[in-house]
Amino acid sequence: MCDLGLAVPLRRVAQPRSRPGSPGSRQRTRAHARTPRREASEASEARQARHVRSGRVGARVAGQARLGPERGTRRERTKTATMMRRVARRAAASASRAGAGPGRRGARSVRALSVYADKRGEAAKRLEELVEVQQRDVFEKWLADLAATPKRPGTGLGGGTPASLTPDMARTWLRAGFATFLLHTEARIASYLGEGFYTIGPCGEELVGVLGLLGRQNDPMALHYRHVAVQLSRQFAVRPEEDVLLDRARAYVCSSLDPVTAGHHCALGGGNCDFYVTSTLASQCPPAVGRAMGIRLAPRLLGEDKARFPSDAVSIVSLGDGSVNNAMTLSAMNLAKYAQFRGFKTPALMVITNNELCISLKGHGYLRHMLESSGMKVFQTTGAGAGHVDLNDLWKTTEDALGYVRKRARPAILLLDGITRRFGHAATDRQGNYLEAHEIEAAAAANPLEDACLQALDLGLVDSAADLEAWWKDLRGQVEDAFVRAAAEPKIETREQVLEKTQAPLASLPTASSGSNHGRSEGDAEAGRASRKRKPQPMRTHMNQIFHEALASDPAAVYIGEDVRHGGYYRVTDDLAKSFPERVQDVPPDETSVFGIGLGFTQSGLAPIVEMPYAKYLDCAADLFFEIVMSYWCSGGAQRDGMVIRLQGFDKGVFGGNFHTHNTLHLPPGLDVVCFSNGWDYVRGMRHALYQAKHAGRVIMSVDSTDLLYRRSLFSDEDAHWLREYPSADEPMLGFETVMVYTNAPGTAPTTADVSTSEDAEKVWASGTETPDLLIFSYGNGVPTSLRAAASLAATASGDKGAERPLVVDCPTLGRPTEGMRAVLERFPQIPVVFADVCKQGQQPFAGTITALQTSGHLKNRPWQCATAAPTYNPLGKTVTFLNEDDIIEAAARCCEP
Repeated sequence: MCDLGLAVPLRRVAQPRSRPGSPGSRQRTRAHARTPRREASEASEARQARHVRSGRVGARVAGQARLGPERGTRRERTKTATMMRRVARRAAASASRAGAGPGRRGARSVRALSVYADKRGEAAKRLEELVEVQQRDVFEKWLADLAATPKRPGTGLGGGTPASLTPDMARTWLRAGFATFLLHTEARIASYLGEGFYTIGPCGEELVGVLGLLGRQNDPMALHYRHVAVQLSRQFAVRPEEDVLLDRARAYVCSSLDPVTAGHHCALGGGNCDFYVTSTLASQCPPAVGRAMGIRLAPRLLGEDKARFPSDAVSIVSLGDGSVNNAMTLSAMNLAKYAQFRGFKTPALMVITNNELCISLKGHGYLRHMLESSGMKVFQTTGAGAGHVDLNDLWKTTEDALGYVRKRARPAILLLDGITRRFGHAATDRQGNYLEAHEIEAAAAANPLEDACLQALDLGLVDSAADLEAWWKDLRGQVEDAFVRAAAEPKIETREQVLEKTQAPLASLPTASSGSNHGRSEGDAEAGRASRKRKPQPMRTHMNQIFHEALASDPAAVYIGEDVRHGGYYRVTDDLAKSFPERVQDVPPDETSVFGIGLGFTQSGLAPIVEMPYAKYLDCAADLFFEIVMSYWCSGGAQRDGMVIRLQGFDKGVFGGNFHTHNTLHLPPGLDVVCFSNGWDYVRGMRHALYQAKHAGRVIMSVDSTDLLYRRSLFSDEDAHWLREYPSADEPMLGFETVMVYTNAPGTAPTTADVSTSEDAEKVWASGTETPDLLIFSYGNGVPTSLRAAASLAATASGDKGAERPLVVDCPTLGRPTEGMRAVLERFPQIPVVFADVCKQGQQPFAGTITALQTSGHLKNRPWQCATAAPTYNPLGKTVTFLNEDDIIEAAARCCEP
């Protein structure tokens, strides 16, 4: 049975008191920017319209009258037919805007369009039991009574209004409020019919649309999921209303033409300056502060014309009163206060709507108490609750808050107080378990639009009550038609459709395949030439050099982290701040803030390198980390939040214990994870990572093995086999599909060959490299460990026992098989394989790789083993839990048993 969101018996809610009193010209609209997804949407609408014009619409609509008694009453059938004709006209109008011609497949399209309308007509009587439908009809009658009443009582609010609150602004504000109520009601109807899948409601907050009107179109904005009215008012100002409402309907029914998520979810956002927000409590807050910091930094680094936002923009983020208690909000507030204290320009406005309910938990006035000590300037409306509003106060307070932040570039809080949540949190909300029946009914009847209409009339912002009634009827028709059309559009049907949007496609590499010389100055190139003359160095030195190179070659590159300005815990960023003082910045030790700044910076047009001080500390920012990785998928490919994450403090070490030698990795879909074993490959791979982050929008995490940073030797303290030269500027980048095959004889100085394809593999062994009798795949610190194990295996092998010619393959891309790995396995289809994984058993990246290789047949007819670190935690001062040579040798022995 469908949960209607009420735990009390369904019945018509009593009408509120009748309050007599208005329509004016239809809202003017302007052309809106076209995006690839919007063009696809318009093409679909055009196809529908061609079908409608093909001549079979009448047959289908007329046929509805012959569907029999189960199709409802004559009145309901007539309403359905009227709706279908109206939808056809709107589809034809959309097609005309899109430049479509006549079509031939009308019957099928009209059938698809009519499914929703038919269901709606069949369920008409049952839909009347929905409280949202009841209250919609109550308000519609109230508007009709208002329009029919020649004399109505005044509100006593006559007189002046803020100069910026013009009749045009008021019209958009009210129409956005009307549309918010109507959209939610139709979303509940769609859910009841099995056609909609999202019922978190914005009702009670219909007038927060003031924020969308007073904020500028180029102010970055991220909205709480209840603040639909803000997005509507913001978009109504620049796009045809019909298109805006159709897009919202698409979100509710999960149409693949939804411009915000492409059918993956229902969310607000989608515009160039409107950022996708997930359903988590307050994940939108830290990146909003990051964007605020980027607003002033990006124009200084890139120039005003190349920055994404103007230097006087305000970063706007909204949330509900319950979300204020979430760690994400507290992190963002702390970061904003810290920036303010340090004198950093941070134009961030946090807008909080207060309905004193966090689903079931009452607020008990804590929010106001909390904000008293927030450390930021607070602007607060004087909302009286129970649906009562003061338009002048709401407008002026919002205008003052935005003006303060814009002028002073300081963070502030805008509290929209006294809001009543109507109709519960969502359709599944069992309000009767925590509210009394009279509280539920009173909240449902507390319609802020009534006060708003009366005040707009008294203040002279609307000409007549008849105008208001006409706007409502017009918008109701548009909303209902939008759901009919959206429900008929394509949806996600296959797994492949979901998979293809998991990660942004890779960008084509420059012809020279060099990340370092792409866009570099002559002076930078000279620095690169000088570096080639230097003698081989340990990995840390090359890591330091590549970050100098990255910041020198790209003015958008910034490096942020904890304690990075003084060189970091492992001296990887030594002297980086001296060379680039404005672009190397320390963040207080809060990993959520670090990621919030990184995400905000990339959304501001910068190219951030985000350092996590220790691998274990990634857990502290897990929520935001996963959201960054998911953003491309969540937005259907529209939002690319490319960045490089540098995760250090990983794997083997004796200092710091488990929390500084963590060897478990998170590998969510949509994230590229690489772990290099030496300085030469690190530089080539980091050039590639930086390029793909900036030009493709990929999120890449480079995992740095602590034990390798200063490693010089391989077999003995004197051999210096692990030192490397610095790659020249024209050295090819190291892509994600490449593996390095160690072609040297076991126990000798290492030499490698890159393998990305089967042709590469053939060349390696055509050049005289010995055919192996054992393959060892590893990464990071596992590579030198595997080379030492291979030397021991070769030295102890005899006859048909053991492995005389083990071959080590360095596989830096983690979590999936690469083309290079497949090429090596295909070249030697029956050779045993050992996977040497430095992570803990049960947490190892090679687990997923092995599963995929087994499925694809690459491990068929061959023995294989996986050696891992111990499934426990790492004690201080000891290395007994980490992967070692004996683990690999024992795994090899099991593989090579006769």
